[in-house]
Amino acid sequence: MPGPARAGLFIYAKDLDRLARFSESLRGMTRLHATDELVVLESQQTQLVVHRIPPHVASGIVMESPPVRQSG
Repeated sequence: MPGPARAGLFIYAKDLDRLARFSESLRGMTRLHATDELVVLESQQTQLVVHRIPPHVASGIVMESPPVRQSG
C-alpha cells in the first residue's frame, strides 16, 4: 500500500507465527517485515503489527483448543 495506512493495530501474541499466518490467510494480509519478535502485515486499509509476548509473561498464559471462555 503506498502511503500511510488508514488504520493500524498493534497486537501482542503468545504464538506469533500462528497469528501472523491466520491474518495472512483469512484476512488476506501481506507480510511486509518479520523478525523473531514481530511481524508487520498490511491490507488495503490496515497495517497490523503483531509482537511476540515475552517468554516470562507467555509462560503464565494457557491456550486451550477449542478456546475456553474466561469469566471476567
